[in-house]
Amino acid sequence: MMNRKKRIDDFAFSRINEFSAYWSGFLLADGYMNPKTKQIFLQLAQKDRNHIYKLREFLRTNYKIGRHDGIRRGTKTFGIRIVFYSPIIYQTFIGYGFKSNKLNRRLCNNRHFWRGVVDGDGHLGITNGKPRFTLVGTKSILAVFLKFAKKKVPILEANISGHGSICAVQSAGRPAQAIMKLLYQGSKVHLNRKKDLAERIILLPLPSRTAKPRRREIDETAFNYVTDESAYWIGYIFFGV
Repeated sequence: MMNRKKRIDDFAFSRINEFSAYWSGFLLADGYMNPKTKQIFLQLAQKDRNHIYKLREFLRTNYKIGRHDGIRRGTKTFGIRIVFYSPIIYQTFIGYGFKSNKLNRRLCNNRHFWRGVVDGDGHLGITNGKPRFTLVGTKSILAVFLKFAKKKVPILEANISGHGSICAVQSAGRPAQAIMKLLYQGSKVHLNRKKDLAERIILLPLPSRTAKPRRREIDETAFNYVTDESAYWIGYIFFGV
């Protein structure tokens, strides 16, 4: 740790474990990295204030958590944020591919990392009794997530919708439930409200998957030739004899 007035664990992300992977994903989704000042910003809604305190504890820092006021859709909003400075953490994130979207392979295959991303940019819900999962982000990030998710959840058949920086992956039913189980079951660090919702959804009883109905087939040449059988059915259909 560098000797300066503001304390921070510059090497908090140097080793990949559950906590460093999770916070890497969360900051990738909801944070901002300033390339000029090497500062990292995180701003959350007031209802998630405890989550910023979790991050500050993980960083072992004395950087202050402040209030942020703003206006969204004509309504005044209140949030909280933390801004911290660490060139070492900044360069660690650069090495992880946060600016190039060429993510570190160990993070690509880490469920804790993706739980952080989902806590930042994902949505969990229940619609008409069915689990719903949505993750928004850039097409490149979502492509990496889909590769990971489909490997772990073979029944997932989702694709990327949208274009540019506004893309989404959506799933419903058993695949969505399986994704939540993969990401949240047994987790030690998470956004509390999403963890609570995920646990409820994981316990939802869902009907067994049913096979897609087969396409009905018919022999369209059955009456092309007169046979005893075709003659019988022609008489039965048209004359009822």
